[in-house]
Amino acid sequence: MTKSNISRATAVAVAVGVLAGSAAYETHAKSESAETQPVRVVALANPSSADEVVVVVNGHEVTRGEVDRRVDSMLGGQVANLAPEQLDGIRAQLATRVTDGVIVQTLLEQAVQKEGIEVSTADVDGAMKQIEGNLPPGKTMADYLAAMGTSEDELRDQLVLTLGIDRFIAGKTGDVKPGKEEVATFYEENDEMFQAPERAEVRHILVALPPEADDALKAEKRQEAEEIRASLVSSEAGRFAEVAAERSDCPSKADGGELGLITRGETVPEFEKAVFSQDVGVVGPVVETPFGFHVVQVERREPAGKVSLADATPFIEQRLAEEHQQAAMAKLIDDLRANAEVVYPGKEAA
Repeated sequence: MTKSNISRATAVAVAVGVLAGSAAYETHAKSESAETQPVRVVALANPSSADEVVVVVNGHEVTRGEVDRRVDSMLGGQVANLAPEQLDGIRAQLATRVTDGVIVQTLLEQAVQKEGIEVSTADVDGAMKQIEGNLPPGKTMADYLAAMGTSEDELRDQLVLTLGIDRFIAGKTGDVKPGKEEVATFYEENDEMFQAPERAEVRHILVALPPEADDALKAEKRQEAEEIRASLVSSEAGRFAEVAAERSDCPSKADGGELGLITRGETVPEFEKAVFSQDVGVVGPVVETPFGFHVVQVERREPAGKVSLADATPFIEQRLAEEHQQAAMAKLIDDLRANAEVVYPGKEAA
């Protein structure tokens, strides 16, 4: 994940407010000591009115109604499945998390305003198109808005905040991509993470056999598989993918019968035995399994051992970048909170 993607993901979590705060900050907040935590987040009392102010952040009032709406959004349809006493306890816990998240969101929004960060209509249009492009097949933006319980205008307003926070975070946290030496050190110090079992890259053609098949049908299907194998062995070995696409009963036919890299224990024993015993590049004997009859070709086999640094690098870079981003976010939030005035009306400030 790149820096911009990480910061965007964090900003979306904060600005949209489903969890009312970034995962990076939530993780950090749990580890803060009493001495370093600038404000104390307390469980909210029983609600008295939607207009009750539960916290004031640099003069900005956050009401009970705003917290309750976010809690309701987080609970969703679970409410109907919970006993009243369970619901009260869960709501109190969520209200604490939501309140702290709203504080973070408010501080970030105020920082964006202070820095004069602007988001154009074109920027919002682009974000809207990105959301629409990520919708499941058959779903429209109207479906998305209905599911989120919001309007297009409200979503666009949220995106202005989201994109502004994204830019603020990116500008403050800097480049989080790890260097080559850091990647190499992580690779050497975490040897156990990069041990890979023996693997084989396999294609197959399946002639499916119904569970209730009698001996006659079973013989017919085996003969069909034998004929496919014979044609590949005699003259069409290089056409395995094409033949698989035409004749296989397995969904993998769409990929020319390609199953990717598999390890021991991932397939039925009969298939595994063939995969890890027959020669690479050879169309092996027909294999019978509970699914039917298989014509198998092993394209390559990788022995067990440590994954190379080159192959491990993308994973290591993403992991370290995420760790750097979380640390940078934690510091950024700490700095904002340390310089903020956060007041809980009716409670002693911490």
